[in-house]
Amino acid sequence: MTLSVSQDYLAADCDGDGLSNGDEIGLDASNLIDSDNDGVADYLEVNKYEASIEDDLEIYNLLTPNGDGENDIFVIRNIELYPENTIEIFNRWGVQVYSVAGYGQNGNYFKGVSNGRGTVSSSESLPTGTYFYILKYKKKWRHERA
Repeated sequence: MTLSVSQDYLAADCDGDGLSNGDEIGLDASNLIDSDNDGVADYLEVNKYEASIEDDLEIYNLLTPNGDGENDIFVIRNIELYPENTIEIFNRWGVQVYSVAGYGQNGNYFKGVSNGRGTVSSSESLPTGTYFYILKYKKKWRHERA
C-alpha cells in the first residue's frame, strides 16, 4: 500500500517495527535518517525498536568491523536527533581510544579504529575485546506530530 506524504503516511509504520514513518524519517524529510548507515532509510527497514527506549536512542553493542556491511560501525540509532553530542570510547584499561563531537554526523562513526593518542596506529583496527563508552547529548525540544 502506498500513501501520499500526509498525516496518515507519517502516522503509518511501513516497515512494521513499531515506529511511525514520521518518527523514522526525522525532522528533515530531505535528509532521511539511516541510523545503521547501510543506505536504507530507517522508515523502510525494521529497526528492532523497543518503545521503552529513553529519548528514542537505541545503542547496538555489537561491532564487527570486517567490511561485510553488517555491524561495521558502532550504531546509535537516532543520535541524529541530538546533534549536540560527544562520545568517548575506552579500552578495558581505561585508555581512551576514540572520541568525537557530533557522533553520527559527517561520517563520524566508530569503526573499530582508534583516534586516541598513544594507542595503536589510526590505520589499524583495535584488538577484539570489551570497550566502554560515555555518550553525552543535549536534549532539544521536539515538535510532536499530531
